[in-house]
Amino acid sequence: MKNLIITSAGRRVSLVKAFQYELKALYPYAKVSAGDAQSKQSAACQVSSESFQLPRLDVPGYINFLEELCNKEKIGVVIPTI
Repeated sequence: MKNLIITSAGRRVSLVKAFQYELKALYPYAKVSAGDAQSKQSAACQVSSESFQLPRLDVPGYINFLEELCNKEKIGVVIPTI
């Protein structure tokens, strides 16, 4: 399965939808997730398959948190937007 996550998703709804459209053609069961420090207020998180509350980029341990999330959720691709 080729799950992916878009980090710092914010208002990037069209980016999430584009990945959903293209990924579905190749891997129908794959999920496009979005993550943001304010996931409940993120428009992109609302349209993604799954959304995750991520720490801010400047928080020590951000990379470790993201790595653990990817392992747990079987996410193989990270699309950073910042």
